[in-house]
This record gives sequence, C-alpha cells and structure tokens, in this order.
Amino acid sequence: MGNDIKICVIDSGVSEAYYQKNSKKLNGLTVSGDSEMGFKVENGFVDDIGHGTAVCSIIGSGCPEANIFMLKIFNKDFETNEELLVYALEYIHTNIECNIIHVSAGITHCFSIPKLKTICDILYRKGCVIIAAFDNEGGVSYPAAFSSVIGVDMDIDILNPKQFYFVQNSYVNIRGIGSEQRLPWINGSYKFLAGSSFSAPHITAIVAKIMRQGICGHGNILNELSAQAIGILEKKNDKNKIIAQTFKPSEIKRAILFPMNKEIHSIIRYDDLLPFVISHVCDTKYTGNTKQSTSTLIGNVNSEYIIENIDEINWSEDFDTVILGHLDKHTLVDKNIIERVLGKCIKFRKKIYSFDVIPQRPDLFCYCSNDKLPELQTLTFGKLRSIAKPIIGVFGTSSRQGKFTIQLSLRKNFLSAGYDVGQLGTEPSSLLFGFDQMHTTGYNSSSMLTADHEILIMNQKMGLIEDRNPDLIICGGQSLTVPLNYGNIGHFPVTQYCTLLACQPDIVVLCTNVFDDIEYIKRTVTQIECLIDCKVVALVVSPFTQDLRWSTISSRREVADAIMLSKKRESLKEAFHLPIVDLFGDLSELYNICLSYF
Repeated sequence: MGNDIKICVIDSGVSEAYYQKNSKKLNGLTVSGDSEMGFKVENGFVDDIGHGTAVCSIIGSGCPEANIFMLKIFNKDFETNEELLVYALEYIHTNIECNIIHVSAGITHCFSIPKLKTICDILYRKGCVIIAAFDNEGGVSYPAAFSSVIGVDMDIDILNPKQFYFVQNSYVNIRGIGSEQRLPWINGSYKFLAGSSFSAPHITAIVAKIMRQGICGHGNILNELSAQAIGILEKKNDKNKIIAQTFKPSEIKRAILFPMNKEIHSIIRYDDLLPFVISHVCDTKYTGNTKQSTSTLIGNVNSEYIIENIDEINWSEDFDTVILGHLDKHTLVDKNIIERVLGKCIKFRKKIYSFDVIPQRPDLFCYCSNDKLPELQTLTFGKLRSIAKPIIGVFGTSSRQGKFTIQLSLRKNFLSAGYDVGQLGTEPSSLLFGFDQMHTTGYNSSSMLTADHEILIMNQKMGLIEDRNPDLIICGGQSLTVPLNYGNIGHFPVTQYCTLLACQPDIVVLCTNVFDDIEYIKRTVTQIECLIDCKVVALVVSPFTQDLRWSTISSRREVADAIMLSKKRESLKEAFHLPIVDLFGDLSELYNICLSYF
C-alpha cells in the first residue's frame, strides 16, 4: 500500500498554525446542520477548541507519511451530535476515499444506534478501518462498542504512548495510554491532556503503519495489534457467558399450573397475555384451596378455573407442560410432592417450567427459570450501557403489593395501543408472558452474585432489549426500597438498588401498602429519585392488610375495607400530590399517566 495511507479524522478541525506546518499532508471540510434543518458541507476546518489539533498531532507524529483529511463536525461546545456523526460517516462513504476513519468521541446515550451501526458496518465491508475512542466517563459508548469498529479505551497504568493492551472477547479492543500528554492546542498553546480521545490516535498511527506494510482487513489488523501488544487481557471462564434465553413460550401449547400460590396468581389474572392455554389449575389437598374457584381466592380474573387436586388429575390428557411454582412450603407438609410430580412428568412425557432450580435429569425436559448464569458476557471494565429508550420502572415499599401485576397491566395496555414493548422481569414467570429478558432476584432466587455483577448482567440484558429497538422498556423490582429496620443484613434491599442502577428508569410507579406509614413512603420516594435521575409519577395502593399469614401455604389474604382504603388514598394525595391508583381498580389510568409523561 506504500505511502498512500489516507486517514479521515472526524473532530473539531485543526488550528491555523498546525495547518500551515502540515498543509502538504492535510486537508478538510466542515459539516454542520441537523436532519430537521438539513446538513451542509463547507470549505474550511479551523479548530475553535483544540481537540482536533491535538488528535491530528498525535496521528501525524506517529505516522508522518499518512495523509489526513479533517472532517470538522464539532463546535465550541464539543457536543457529539449523533445525527451529524451519522451524516459525516455517510458523506465519507459517498465522497471520500480513505483507508482509516478516526473518531475521538463517543456517544453514550445514543438514540440512533441502528443507523450509526448500519453505516459503520457498510464502511467495514468496504474495507475501511474505523478506530474510535470510548467515552472518558467509563460507560459503553458508540461507535467504539460496535464489532465493526476498533474501540480504544484508556488504561491509567500505561505511561508509554506506544504501548497498549489487546483485549479479547470484549467490545473494548485496545487499552492505551492513560497518563497525561503534552499536546498542541489552539493559539499556539500546549496542554497536558489525558483520556481515551488521546489514546485512540496513537492506535490509529500504529494501524496506519501496519497498513503501510501491506496488511489490510479488520481481522488481520486486529491479529497484528494482538502481536504487538504488551499483554493480552481476556475473560476467564468464558463457557459461562450470558446467552440468549433458550426457552420460548411459543413451545407451550397447553399447560397446567401448580401450586396455587402468589407467583401463580398473575398468570391466572393475565392469562390473555399468554401464548398458550391453561388447562388445569392445581394444588394439594393440604392448602384448603382445592375445589374453589380462582376468583374466590384472588378476585376478578379473565377466565374462571376450579382448583383441582394435583394427585387426582388425568395426566394422560393433552397438556404438554407443567408450570411449577415454588414448593418449599408445600414440602413441609408433603415431603414427597416434588418427586411425585417429577415422576408423573417423566412417565407421561410432560415438560416442566420451574420457578425453582431442579436437578437436570436425562429423561426430563425442565427449564429452570431461577438457574442464573454467574458470568458476564464480555470483559466489561465496569462499563454500563446508557439506554436511550423510554424506561418505566415499577418498584415498591414492601411485598405482596401487585408489582408484577402492574407490570403486566402496563404491558397489556401498551401492546393494545400498538406499541412494541421491551421488558425485563425479575419474576420467574416473566418469560411465559413473552418478556424479552428475565433476571430473577426475588423469592427463592438462586443468585450468588456480587452487587456489581448483578448490575452489569442486568444492564447487559437491558442492552439486548434495546438492540431489538422497541418503543419503550418496562422493568420492575422486588420487595423493599428502603430498609424497614437495620438489625440484619437480610433487611437491606441491595438487589433493589442493583435493579434501579442497572435499568435506570425515567419514571417509576411506586406500589405501596394500605398500612405503610406516610413518612416511610416519603423516604422511599426520596431514595428512588436520589439514587437515579428519575421521577415517581404515581402511587399504587394495595388493599391487603398486615395479617398475611406468612407461615401458611394458603392463598387467602385479609383485605382492607372501603373506608380504610378511602382514608389512605386521601392522606397519600395530600402528602404527595400524585395520582393514586387502587391495585384492584382501573389500572389503565397508569398507562395514561406514563404515556402523557413521555
């Protein structure tokens, strides 16, 4: 390829002094505008801030033989306008012949990921090598995170600009110099600067030298960078990486539900959202639930079922799946119940969707919704993805408030209105309703992850949802947001904080109990709005009283009377000036509240 390496730099231009010294190998244009007013390309590319001058000086010093074409898109504010960046890349594709495109900027909150990825992929297939810096704040940023781009991050332990680490199995490809460098700026000045913006151009210069040796192609260049690196960073235990959920609710045609406990209620109440038919609802004779109707136990339902004894149903019927809820309390009074059900499933070739972890057997198909993978998908360096889609969060003050019911109600209303809903659930039944991703953190969760791993994994799953490009995303948490007391570490809602920090909803619907103290609810609202940048937009009141019979396996719960509920609603309205919605009232009101906010 000889001396004809051409590098197109997208940045803030170059200073007049730098241009005069390097005019033989430097040219450029300015691109400005937006999709609404239109884009325009003009002559001139004088740097108003200094950033582009510093970047070009690094590339020019590292590979003086290269020809640099500056495409100025940044003004004095140095704001990364993603529409302008997409247009600039499209302009390069159509009008400029180059071997390398260098972008020392990153967009963390990207609304046009598909468009930006598409043009990067087009340039990649064309044979153009794109090198981009990651955001200095430590988050996942674009275009650096795309597989078609060589993404460069900084490492504070690297002091030599010619040294770098090569990273395997990560959206970060290179970790370069993280210490300060003395670099030219505008008005003939110099500054001491550090950051990925000034690590990446060193890699661009190295890649230019590699290409001058005749080595071309994205993969070949990565191999050469790997060979030149001072070390290779890789993820250990890659066999446990997170993969897409293997369970598909469409595989279920007819199912039975067992047992009739809290987690099963939402499946019955929202059976119209299921892609399969419920043929039986079952329980054991010890609960007192058998022979009763589901509406008697849980209130209004779409379809009425009479609860049957699990030991008396006809297993030769054409149902194909047993949806198996939590059975830990049932085994206290019937220790053989799990083995009996598993034995029937094996004999009659029924599949199992289990809320608890069940040891796998060669003669049994069992999907354990609670069996979480412990490792991260990639070597992340702690980088989190900022989700640009509108996100609705559903959280609560304590347990048994209908948080999952609220999530399903919102899902139903948005789907009915024609919206494409993305959803991350923390309940083990989430996938049955077609949620995109599930991360169980509630009752009987098998999670042994540290808090930072919980956040990273949930955030990665939110990213997978965003990649599908839905109109909005709904997420929700488990019990508690503020500790009720501080006498035991088990009272601390760490997983709730992980969920909030990983998902970062824009608005939150807060579920409360009729017996919650007003000051405690205020603390919860304050905690949520302080922990993340969001707004609590409505309160839901659950009518269940404190007498929840925790020690039993019965579904019966005491409900507050109308006077008690009315008083609670009035006190909440006076204290918060927010919409107050009854759990068993018209939940479509929540849909209208969320829709009007966005």
